[in-house]
Amino acid sequence: MNAPGEDIGERLERILDAVDSDGSAWGGWDGRGLSTPEGAVKGGELVPAGVLVPVIKERDGSVSVLFTQRTMKVKDHKGQVSFPGGVEEEGDGSLLETALRETMEEIGLGREKVGVKGRLRPYDTITGYRVHPFVGVIEGRPEVTVSDDEIEHVFFVGLDTLMDEATFRQTRIEWDGRVHEVRAYEWGGPVIWGATANILSELIERLRS
Repeated sequence: MNAPGEDIGERLERILDAVDSDGSAWGGWDGRGLSTPEGAVKGGELVPAGVLVPVIKERDGSVSVLFTQRTMKVKDHKGQVSFPGGVEEEGDGSLLETALRETMEEIGLGREKVGVKGRLRPYDTITGYRVHPFVGVIEGRPEVTVSDDEIEHVFFVGLDTLMDEATFRQTRIEWDGRVHEVRAYEWGGPVIWGATANILSELIERLRS
């Protein structure tokens, strides 16, 4: 529960930590089902990526979260719901810079509009990426300009809806000949699952704690 007079930005800044690469600096999250199953990734080291988790302070006082749905043109995660972000490039300087750069490229949201509050633990995907999430607050619902090659569309889901336990599911998917147990959120629009659902789950657990 929020402290008296504390808004979402202040709360996020208070509860988000700079964690070690394995997430060990924060013990409140059990991590079950979040890491890549042994042997699931082929071809060597995980590729570092940075994503932004955009938390929107709506003008009516409510709070929502921005998601993107990827096109079928991208190399990986075709058609999946994601947070804006991508693979680290030479010259980024940090994975936060990667997340902010990719957010601008994908949806036209400039870094000057994002109040970065902290980071969540990194997550490994079954497709070979180590995703580092950074949480940022945006004042008012932003205008976006999507990259047609990467993003099909942008949508917003109320935080109250996402925190409603009725939206949460535990399901299984088959990938590369193996069955994986994954988290998912079903809210009446595109299903949020996989790494995006894992990141969202941690954010929700921290807000509840």
